[in-house]
Amino acid sequence: MKALAVGAAIGLLLALRSPESAFADGDAAVRTAASLVHEARTAEGDDPTRLANRAVDALESDPATRGWQWLSEPLRETPADLQRAAARLDAAQAIGAGGTSSPDSADVQSLLASVFADPRFHRTDAAVSLPGWLLPAVLLVERLLGLAWNVARWPFDRLLDLLEAVLSGPLVVALWLVLAVALASLYRFGIRAVLVRQAEALASTGNAKLTDAQALVSAHECATEGRYRDACHFLLLSALLFVEEHERVRFDPSATNREHLRHARSAVRPAIARALGPLVNGFDSLWYGAAEVTETDYHDLLMLTGALREAAA
Repeated sequence: MKALAVGAAIGLLLALRSPESAFADGDAAVRTAASLVHEARTAEGDDPTRLANRAVDALESDPATRGWQWLSEPLRETPADLQRAAARLDAAQAIGAGGTSSPDSADVQSLLASVFADPRFHRTDAAVSLPGWLLPAVLLVERLLGLAWNVARWPFDRLLDLLEAVLSGPLVVALWLVLAVALASLYRFGIRAVLVRQAEALASTGNAKLTDAQALVSAHECATEGRYRDACHFLLLSALLFVEEHERVRFDPSATNREHLRHARSAVRPAIARALGPLVNGFDSLWYGAAEVTETDYHDLLMLTGALREAAA
């Protein structure tokens, strides 16, 4: 940024002092405008504004200076910046009048100093405000911190590079397959098993050796206490245990009631499978569809359990 500004300023100075430059051709307009600006600086009332406008008109009337906004810019402000305008016009006269001035003159150096005094050409770096003797130590610490940061992030950068290479190659298909299998296994043996234990009839009851008779007793106890939802749960459990004990089949505790029913249709006598269907359907309707299970619901399910036992007789 600073180098660009220096180049632009030097180019401007060279253009201003060139015999073929616009200022060499428009020297009279510059002198007229400078005279009007100096007069405006000492005038009072509305005269400064009027004289500033006349100075702008003088610059605009000459084709050589018409496009040089750098000269007329301070005069177009509201109110006109007469001090800055005078400095620029005086510098233009010194540079362009007969080629008597050079870029090394005091006026030109003063102009450059005022340009580079702009805050935009100065770095806002904390190191600038440090004492000179402390700056080397600060720079050394900064380099060491940067080195430590690069060392710490190197493994992570390599890991990300490896991940990018894997995801952009054919191996990504195998990874997706492994992920799908893992998710399916998690559902089958994890989440699904938990849900089944909470909702299905073959859920864990805290008694690994529970029998058909014990499940039926638990159903009657829950019904006596008014817990008809749990009572229905034990009724279905007793029915499935009854089928296991009499038909020599095994129901998977992690399977759903519908899966129990499909298994029964292929593993037990048709009469028992037909009697088990209404029982499973009735239980699922109560368990998943009823906001409240009543005593009537319990007795209806108890009758279906009895029908199953009669079918096995």
